[in-house]
Amino acid sequence: MEKTPPHSQKLRDLFGELVSLYILKGNHLSQLNRLSLAAASKDASRQSDLINEIETGNLRESQALSHARNLAGGIKSDIIMLTNTTSMAEALGAEVIGPEFLVLALMLNLQSRPLEMAKMENARDYRDDGKMEVVETYQNYVAKLHIQANRRPQKRLFLDINAVQEELDALLVMGNCQWVVVNNFMRLIWPGSFHHLDQTRIDLYQIEDRYARSQMNKRATIDSDLLTLREKTTALKENVKQTVEVLEENHGKAIRVFTIVTLFFLPLESSGRLLCP
Repeated sequence: MEKTPPHSQKLRDLFGELVSLYILKGNHLSQLNRLSLAAASKDASRQSDLINEIETGNLRESQALSHARNLAGGIKSDIIMLTNTTSMAEALGAEVIGPEFLVLALMLNLQSRPLEMAKMENARDYRDDGKMEVVETYQNYVAKLHIQANRRPQKRLFLDINAVQEELDALLVMGNCQWVVVNNFMRLIWPGSFHHLDQTRIDLYQIEDRYARSQMNKRATIDSDLLTLREKTTALKENVKQTVEVLEENHGKAIRVFTIVTLFFLPLESSGRLLCP
């Protein structure tokens, strides 16, 4: 027996909002009747209280109506996506969402998949599922570079920092390319770009646009985190450079002192021992 798709939570929420609207509307009419009675009895204090209550009720009614409209729009998208589904409610057919949505999902998910991480001994940042997000991977690596720079700043750290900077730059360029590709694709499938407006295409585009916006918002967060890491590596590189220069300067001073002692003071001490009886 084929099961019907489950009811959307938004549908139940919409029913609750509609009931609230009926209750608020009934309360509003009741307060209007009370206000007319207070006006007839010339009770100014009671009139002022009722007017405030009516204004508060109008605000709540307006908020409930706005929420109900938003829920109705979301339910419309859910109904389109759940139409003609089988017993597997989560499985969506290509004829339901259209090939445009599938292409869009492919473009948005190619660069968003987590990395497969090899398990390392005594690795605190290793996950049980063996996967890690790209940003998290580079955050951990940059943190390790910070630790190395504080413990033993060496010139070879420059090579590691330069390498991670090049990778971060490449990821930022890829993110920018994804923005361009998605924007061009959304303009291509925009219903207004067709010669004839199709209501089905308009309905599907609302789903595609909402999905694209949500995914690109996540992409913007990733790009922002990568840019922050890029700035941190630049500051780390400059810090390591200054530290290495100070260490080399101190090391050079120590070598010069050792050379002076070796070339001048030791021969003088030896000559003094020979001359003294």
